[in-house]
Amino acid sequence: MEDNKIQEIIDEFSRRFIEVCPNGNTKLINEYEIHLRNLIEAILSSSKPNMKKDEETIKSLLESDLKFIKSCTEKEIEDILIKDKHYEDIRKCSGELFSLARKVVMGQNIEQAEIDELNKRLSTLEYSTTQVKNHNKDRAEKLYSEAIADLHYIEHPQTEVTSLRLGRFISYYKKYMRERKNHERD
Repeated sequence: MEDNKIQEIIDEFSRRFIEVCPNGNTKLINEYEIHLRNLIEAILSSSKPNMKKDEETIKSLLESDLKFIKSCTEKEIEDILIKDKHYEDIRKCSGELFSLARKVVMGQNIEQAEIDELNKRLSTLEYSTTQVKNHNKDRAEKLYSEAIADLHYIEHPQTEVTSLRLGRFISYYKKYMRERKNHERD
């Protein structure tokens, strides 16, 4: 989809948001435009095979999103549109620890300095779990606890205790390795 068409769609939905925006809050209006652009980019870059990426589909998805936002209070709209830095920090660190834990499962070497750095970051994120926005609290606590379990596995790979996501990965990886071994025998 061309940039000028994307901008037309953003302009159309921004105008509609302005009509319902609490107190004409310009910060929310600007954040909503960023939100729209991010949604459109996510749709266009989606790797889902059955996902249509035409104008009609995009407008339909944006319509559903706008309908949801219209049903929210001003505080809820702020929580949705204005990024939650504390949650993003937890999500990023948790993802990095999960990535390292997968490398350990696959037998790759991990630099101790990298583990130490993530361990230090994780210890500072405990405070962040208390500062995340209400709509992210449950997810933030889950990510934080999974990050702790992943770090424990990285430091003690012989352990049987893993996060749910790492446990699933180990299960899939073992199955893949068994199938690969059986295929090589044939």
